Amino acid sequence: MPHRYDPRGNSKRKRYHLHMPTLSLKVSYRPIRMGWCIRNENWEDLRKALRLTQTLWGGCYNPVIPVDDPGLATALVELFRVDALYPLADDNQLHNFIAQFPWLPWPSFYKELFIQGSHGTIATFLDIYHPARHLFEERIKGQSDSNFSTTLYDWGVDDPLADVFLCTFGQYPSKDEISKDYAGFVEKNLRGIRIQLKAADELDPKAFKAITPAALTTHMLNWEVPPDQAYPGVYIGDGKNCEDILNFWNIRATGAAVFFFDPAHEVRLRKFKDAFLEELARTRADPVGWRDHVALWTLLATKLDHGQFRGKTVRCQVSKGMWNGHNLKPARFYINNKYSTLASVDEDRQEPKLSVQLLEKPFFAEPEFHNQEVVATIWPIGGLDEQSEFTFETPFIPRLNLFYGRRMYRESNKVRVETPGLAIINSVTSDHVSLRSLSKRELMASIFDVFGVRAEPSKPGRIASRLIHQMGGIQGCRVFKIPVIDWLSPIGV
Repeated sequence: MPHRYDPRGNSKRKRYHLHMPTLSLKVSYRPIRMGWCIRNENWEDLRKALRLTQTLWGGCYNPVIPVDDPGLATALVELFRVDALYPLADDNQLHNFIAQFPWLPWPSFYKELFIQGSHGTIATFLDIYHPARHLFEERIKGQSDSNFSTTLYDWGVDDPLADVFLCTFGQYPSKDEISKDYAGFVEKNLRGIRIQLKAADELDPKAFKAITPAALTTHMLNWEVPPDQAYPGVYIGDGKNCEDILNFWNIRATGAAVFFFDPAHEVRLRKFKDAFLEELARTRADPVGWRDHVALWTLLATKLDHGQFRGKTVRCQVSKGMWNGHNLKPARFYINNKYSTLASVDEDRQEPKLSVQLLEKPFFAEPEFHNQEVVATIWPIGGLDEQSEFTFETPFIPRLNLFYGRRMYRESNKVRVETPGLAIINSVTSDHVSLRSLSKRELMASIFDVFGVRAEPSKPGRIASRLIHQMGGIQGCRVFKIPVIDWLSPIGV
């Protein structure tokens, strides 16, 4: 090992030791955030996406992305910070769009959302089995007097509000489509009650409080940061208009409490609308300020009658521009509680390595779920000596996901940078994560490369870097007594 020069005449072995052999970190878990890619105005793609997303934990927060408009589609991908993109059809247009985001590689070994496991069909990402089992153990198991139940609404395919109900209450894919009977699972284990919505009947005003498939996907999810500017209220549109349905879904996916109201079916929806708005008024965070207004979401061409709604109202115009990141801001979420842990740092390596134990899992990690994946976020990652050539810090630049994964983790497709920290998409059965440190020089070169700039050290820079390294850091260079020139002083003074 090279020696370090000591101006006092002593020779010291060069030290690679860190200030701290352990680091205090925080860990949180969340489901994957999927971006469902569909062809524009394609009802088959849209309905398939809205059913598939109900099978995933957090599914109500997964955006639907129409790829025909590249600007809008890209804005949705970036705004929602999706972890992966899934095509709803084997179509070149969808595949070509997804290929434009190489920093969002498919994170699973399997291309399918459902595979055959040792105990039958299993989802490859964290699904609603976990929140359903939590509810069963908390509200039903061993409680003979429990009146807990869930509600599965059905409606006719020719119902003019069929797609509104699909967005609002949710509905599972058929067993024939995915080889898994989620509806039967919920009926059996969560006392599921089926209710048929008839086109001639008024909607039950208590329906928005029911534990439906859509509500089940949000169980035990907490906001990392509350939804910013998520104006709660009513989306006013046409239940048979694909653009209205798509906008309604994506607004709700940001975390906004919004109900769809079709004026053509005012009699059918009136009681539900009034009950929803009354509940909204009771739970509003700011009953005094501007947030006491009810947001009326509409396309520009939609005629609006403010008299149909009680209290103060404000019109929110729906347009492509509202997805630019300066208006709606989707909330980040995690499952249940975060926890703190101590991570060990391997000092006896030229490149330090961090090992983190994954504990306190808010999901079920039985061996049969080893193919199912969850997102574990670790932060803050730091702790190395400032003079070290290496770092665990990861600037929030999503285009560096592959770089972070390749250099820090064993699989480049499973890493996503977040604010703060680093997210690892891993098996629910994994008990630890090991991360290698980054070379600061490589990190800086990669950051410049993202913006099309080639950066590499010059010959004088390499010499200076080697000298500083051999002297044990910048403070060790004091022995050279390099004078500081005051360029503002008169010449000769």
